[in-house]
Amino acid sequence: MRVTLYNLASATLALLQVTGVTDAHGVVDKPPARVVGSAMNAACGPNAYKTAKSDKYGPIENAVNKVVAGDGYNPREDNLNAVSTFKVGQVVPMHADIEAHHPGSANVSILSTSSKKMIGNMLKYWPVYATYPYGPDDHDWNVTIPDLGTSCNTVGACVLQWWWYSPGNKQTYESCVDFVISP
Repeated sequence: MRVTLYNLASATLALLQVTGVTDAHGVVDKPPARVVGSAMNAACGPNAYKTAKSDKYGPIENAVNKVVAGDGYNPREDNLNAVSTFKVGQVVPMHADIEAHHPGSANVSILSTSSKKMIGNMLKYWPVYATYPYGPDDHDWNVTIPDLGTSCNTVGACVLQWWWYSPGNKQTYESCVDFVISP
């Protein structure tokens, strides 16, 4: 039911929500998702940086081949000013800016940045996503922040991840929102 590309090289993770090509498709813009910055350019090289900067909607598969270095890339360096703060039980409104709809499945989960694995249960799952006629929550939906103990109390420990895969065009779109859970 859940397939994730979060376990790609850490440099690729930073590209997931902002990779670019001409056939653009979708990205989460509420809450603010990760952005591309100078830390990515320094660690991954100008090809990966230009690809990621050129179009925030692109599928992650286009970025994978552009990464020339990066196992040491820390995307938090580019995103320290864009960390959301949530409370346990808080309902978080989310919005995906989808430029082109492609049928597939999607989900929203919380992932540990150190283990690259989902923490707790999936927060939202669409078995059918972005299919015409568009679903009522393809663009706007809510998730409730679960009690994860202290797992996400430190900046950089967790991300709120939106993941959408379209098997018809074999493309994946992903956005990561850096956040902390305030005690």
